[in-house]
Amino acid sequence: MKEMPKTIKYSLFLVVLGIIAGVLLAFVNSITAPIIDARKEEELKEVLEEYFECDKFSDETANYSLDKGIEKIYFGYIGNNLTMVIYQASTNGYAGPVVSLVGINIADDKLVDIKVASADKETSGIGSKVIGHDFNITGESINDYSFDIISGATVSSNAVKNNLVIAINHYTDNKALFEKAS
Repeated sequence: MKEMPKTIKYSLFLVVLGIIAGVLLAFVNSITAPIIDARKEEELKEVLEEYFECDKFSDETANYSLDKGIEKIYFGYIGNNLTMVIYQASTNGYAGPVVSLVGINIADDKLVDIKVASADKETSGIGSKVIGHDFNITGESINDYSFDIISGATVSSNAVKNNLVIAINHYTDNKALFEKAS
């Protein structure tokens, strides 16, 4: 029997090597993915506790249909009373997703706050300015608010504003359900 040409041997070797590398990568990912997700969830919980004054939070995402851009819905409680709905919304900024937390007070339909939880891929020193920026919406009505755009970071600022609009629209559409829950 004739020997296989070298190009076929090398091609088969590379295919087998690629399969082995793919299987190993999938195995490592199956181990690390839950750890990474748990760490992100813990960081988000810290941000919730830092920026929204509530005694406890509950993830209510599974109980509501989500509009495009909404990743999670949290309820914030003071004592046993539901006081606010907090949305985790994400839209694209200049270089990637900008994730914001938008808090809305159920009692008076006013904005509690908006905080950027993540803008990892935004340009450092420009688009990254949205992290920690006060957009001056605290205490304003969901029907009539002004939003401060950051000069030089308009795309990133608009992503935060889009997150705000998405949250307000979902809140308005589901307000009766939220009032029942309180």
